[in-house]
Amino acid sequence: MKPKSVKFIESKGKFGMVLGLDNIRRLLIKLKNPQNKLKFIHVAGSNGKGSISRLLEAGLLNNNYKIGMFTSPSLEKFNERIRVNGVDIPDDDLQRLFEKVKNKCDEIETEGFPYPTGYEIETAIALLYFLEQNCDLVIMEVGLGGRLDATNIIRNTLIEVISSISLEHTKYLGDTLEQIAKEKAAIIKDNSHVVISPQMENTEEVIINEANKRYIKSITKLKEDQINTIKNDLNARIFNVLGDNYSINLLGTYQKNNFLTALATFNLLNDIGFPINKDNLKNAFKTISFPGRFEILSNDPYIIIDGAHNPDGIKKCVESIKQYFPDKKVTLIFGMLEEKDITKSLKELLTIAKEIYLLEPDNPEKLENEEVKRIIRTLDKNVKVISLANIEELKKVIKRDDKNQIYLITGSLYLIGKVRTMFKHYLNQV
Repeated sequence: MKPKSVKFIESKGKFGMVLGLDNIRRLLIKLKNPQNKLKFIHVAGSNGKGSISRLLEAGLLNNNYKIGMFTSPSLEKFNERIRVNGVDIPDDDLQRLFEKVKNKCDEIETEGFPYPTGYEIETAIALLYFLEQNCDLVIMEVGLGGRLDATNIIRNTLIEVISSISLEHTKYLGDTLEQIAKEKAAIIKDNSHVVISPQMENTEEVIINEANKRYIKSITKLKEDQINTIKNDLNARIFNVLGDNYSINLLGTYQKNNFLTALATFNLLNDIGFPINKDNLKNAFKTISFPGRFEILSNDPYIIIDGAHNPDGIKKCVESIKQYFPDKKVTLIFGMLEEKDITKSLKELLTIAKEIYLLEPDNPEKLENEEVKRIIRTLDKNVKVISLANIEELKKVIKRDDKNQIYLITGSLYLIGKVRTMFKHYLNQV
């Protein structure tokens, strides 16, 4: 059962009537601006920002830094969004800081200003917690876009990391890659360093143009040919960068560029006063985990969950399935939010799956099963499509008797989080 604090935060939604930083600025002033006493790595992008953040967290922790990390959305429990040294914020601390922030929100409302959104509230709670915990460095992952995201209130940013950019949230960010890149590059601040993941040329150009409007200390532009794959299968992922081999525990062919981006950020940190020991990094990468990102829940049968949530993410997920399971039949369990470009995503998924079970994500913006079925029928009339009424029905779908079968669950983090929780409790009954 969700705590009252979490229910309240979720009831306030992600967006207010007016997008912008005025609300979060007003709230943080009342809280004595905790963000001004912290140092940050700010991570934006469409795909990969979560993996990059996890890689940075693991490497910094293994180099004995105290690290705060703010991410969203959570997979299974709200507390996952606010972490210190890899540990979720405890319920008691979350409740205590929630009450402190809520009191200030109430004051703001009585003064005639809009009540802060749930996302602004959780951002404020995170900043207070990181300051209390005396973090050496905070990794702040942008929630949506960049320019108007509540995390963009921070100023003491050492490094901005821009991960892979693709079309997403077009209602808020624009309907071209260039517009979206400009929104995300707006996190870049004066006197900081910028690291740019491998991008399409026009997207990279937009980011560099935005960076050049600021006083930037350095820009690191990464290219795919800077990293070589030595091995990438279910048993091992080994990459070579500048003559050094690195073994990574994360699955997914797409992790190659995320790793390159994280490694470049570590090299930069080392140069600007945060010493990084390479052996400590290598040890961290060997054991890192990231629930919900091409995660294998079972290998008898193979059950894979992946938080791909837009066409580019889905395409990369499909590439990983083809590489790791080239001779397996794929049964897809799928659900997506309404704002996503579902047709492009389904076109990719239909290249590997001819049997699809539809399950609606646990989110009011979900796309209903019947609409998804209609779209699938326009793309391929021969696909077997079955709607599931609830998550419990998923247990009846999974069968152990076909060793040539794998199950892929993807489309929305709001879907796979619920699935992951269920399988942790019921997997041995499947």
